[in-house]
Amino acid sequence: MKRKSISLFLFLATLVAITIPLAILSGAQTDNFDANVSIQNSAPVIGWVNDSVTQSPNDGSTSILQIHMNVTDTNGVSDINTSDCFMNITRTGETTRTSSVCFSTTNSSNTQWITCNITISWYDVPGEWVITAFATDDSGVNDTNNTSNFTMGNADYVDVINASIRFASVTPGQQNAGPRNIIINNTGNQNYTEINLTGYDLTGVVSSNVIGVSNFTVNVTDGSGEGQALVNNTEILVTSASLDRESSPSGATEEFYFYLDVPSGLEDDEYSAGTNWLIDPAV
Repeated sequence: MKRKSISLFLFLATLVAITIPLAILSGAQTDNFDANVSIQNSAPVIGWVNDSVTQSPNDGSTSILQIHMNVTDTNGVSDINTSDCFMNITRTGETTRTSSVCFSTTNSSNTQWITCNITISWYDVPGEWVITAFATDDSGVNDTNNTSNFTMGNADYVDVINASIRFASVTPGQQNAGPRNIIINNTGNQNYTEINLTGYDLTGVVSSNVIGVSNFTVNVTDGSGEGQALVNNTEILVTSASLDRESSPSGATEEFYFYLDVPSGLEDDEYSAGTNWLIDPAV
């Protein structure tokens, strides 16, 4: 019996001797540590680009197209670098048109509404163009959106240069006087496959004599002599006449050359048409 008691006592004593120092060491020392969180920069997001824009170019000149977008940045609207935002419009085979300036129109806490000005030319082809918008934040992180389209409208314009035909010092009975020419300039974005012409009889200012418009002929080749006869107050299709859309500011033109067979027996007078002659291109 004594042996069992001794063995038990030694075991308990050993257990206490081992356990108590651990408890003392655990409570004797303290330390501290830092806690921090690093938030990474968030990229701006172009959430919307106006895709319902339709605009036709001006007659023979450039014009400003305005397209709108909104940009959201969770770092705050002040993180959006508006001066580096831009847009362009593109179409296969055509010159890319890029915005000259973009500016903020409205701000909220995280979203900025931006308007970009893009210069378009009178000869830019009609139809769908792709809008690509670019947004950048102050860290140089950016976003691109090309999901919207812009519709370039038709610009149906022509301009007649030398818009007066004057035959000075002709004599009665003179044949094939001329030529006198006019230049037709395409100042729009249409390809005209034909050009029609309507002429009117000329009447003397003093006398009542008439030079019928059928005495005039027209062609599109200088020096080829007489061409098609005109018909009073009637549209004629001028043979081989066409007027393509300009592909650059250098211009696209067609020329008409007019000849006159002066009727015999006319009095000395000035003769003019009471109605302006009409040029009517057709697509």
